[in-house]
Amino acid sequence: ENGTYSELYTFSSRDFTVFEICSDQNGVPNNISFHYSSDNGFENKTAELIPEGFNSNYKYDSMDSRSDDKGPEPEGLTVGECENGRRYVFICMERVGGIFAYDFTDIDNIVFADYVNNRNFSFDYDDDFRPPEEAGDIGPEQLRFIPESKYGAPLLVVSNPQ
Repeated sequence: ENGTYSELYTFSSRDFTVFEICSDQNGVPNNISFHYSSDNGFENKTAELIPEGFNSNYKYDSMDSRSDDKGPEPEGLTVGECENGRRYVFICMERVGGIFAYDFTDIDNIVFADYVNNRNFSFDYDDDFRPPEEAGDIGPEQLRFIPESKYGAPLLVVSNPQ
């Protein structure tokens, strides 16, 4: 009603894609413009940076067990703007673990900034129980960016249900 949306839908993939919603002078969306896709960047980077954990599942010694499923499985996403004006998009990988950061300051020049994963792929544990601290962070699902103005430093809060 009244030119507003009551529900939004998204499509899933192994990447993250940036679209810009274009609106007319009344603010009514009238076009969508593609700006960026990370394509197979998640898999390329995890293969390069953590070859022992490439497309692994939660369980120890599961290297490449996810390639025929959802790969590293991007699960959560948040965007944050730092005090210096730089914008970053953070994407967490549920299965292989870790968090990707992309510099999102220029929508026409989005670039990979970093990937952090403190998971210990050599540590075996009983997956019927919560992973012990030695296993590292397993299965991040939610992210929240808290700007520097709140606590004096920008924070990225990560929830790991495992």
